[in-house]
Order: sequence, then C-alpha cells, then structure tokens
Amino acid sequence: MLHNPILGRDAWMPAPEDVVIQKLRWGRPKDVADVETVIGVQGAKLDWTYIERWCDAHGSRKRLDEVKASIPQDLLE
Repeated sequence: MLHNPILGRDAWMPAPEDVVIQKLRWGRPKDVADVETVIGVQGAKLDWTYIERWCDAHGSRKRLDEVKASIPQDLLE
C-alpha cells in the first residue's frame, strides 16, 4: 500500500511485475505496448523469475519472450 498525495489517502498499487503478467495474459496490442513500456522503464529492476513463472503458468511465456526480444538488451541488465 502506498500513500497517494493526490487522493490524500493510502491506495493499493499493483507491482510492475503484476502489471506485466496481467497485460501479457490479456494480450491486446495496447497491452503488449504497455508491457514494452514497463519493461523499458523498469528493466533489470523487475523480478524476472516471478514474471517467467507466472507467464509459464498462464501460457503467455511465448509473448513475454517476444516482447523481451524487442527490448534493447542493455535495458534488461
């Protein structure tokens, strides 16, 4: 839970990893573009083991691998 100064109260926020996982499950073009943005910004900070485990469980690992292949490698390290 994080404090949101705009709302003036605490609010639940999904972790970036959970955003990536869910949007890959949905798989719409806009969602895949959002995943590219999250990975581009968060990159090496992401818990890749967690993401890969859930993508394997949901059958979206191929989509994850395709998105990761489109991201410059230096943003992932």
